[in-house]
Amino acid sequence: TVVGVVDDYFYNGFASSVLPCMIRLGKEDTFNHFTIKVTAGESDRVEAKLINLFTELDGSKTTLTPMADVLDEYLLDSKHAQNMMVFCAIIAVFLAAMGIFGLVSLNISQNIKRFGIKKVLGAGIRHLYIDVYKPFGVICLMAFVLGGAGSVLLITPLLEMVHSYFPDFNISIILSGIALLMLVMALTVNTQVRKLVKLNPVDTLRNE
Repeated sequence: TVVGVVDDYFYNGFASSVLPCMIRLGKEDTFNHFTIKVTAGESDRVEAKLINLFTELDGSKTTLTPMADVLDEYLLDSKHAQNMMVFCAIIAVFLAAMGIFGLVSLNISQNIKRFGIKKVLGAGIRHLYIDVYKPFGVICLMAFVLGGAGSVLLITPLLEMVHSYFPDFNISIILSGIALLMLVMALTVNTQVRKLVKLNPVDTLRNE
């Protein structure tokens, strides 16, 4: 007798594809576990009663495992992959900030006298910000386009190696990554521009 049919029955985690599965009643001598539903807060009391019951029946050792722990074992590989990707993302953001910091510092040091002359001629903070940000506009635009497309092309095969099922990439994921990089770039550049704003033009043009 067929009791019921379910669709996409979860039984082996996300690492492998969901294949057809049939659950049938086994022989009594093969019964070695059962599933119970316990009211919240009653698990300790129920566990103690079951252990005493099975000890009195046949002296066997009984182990009760929460369903959450069983499912966590299935998701362990997913958590490891997630932790690895988060670690790589943090390192990538840190390296990007270091690279931008170096480029901005080099650009300012090479044009320090030009910035000093502009300040003497009355250039405001807004003009200095535009002057510093302008060289990085094209570079950042190329990085956003290539990085967004490259992330989809490189991460998708990696996810396919780890999971059979995973959410598809969408524009919001890519835009959130670009927004994070723009924030890192703005914070990094602003630290150097503040130093430029506070700089005394006399110190840069003294030898002139």
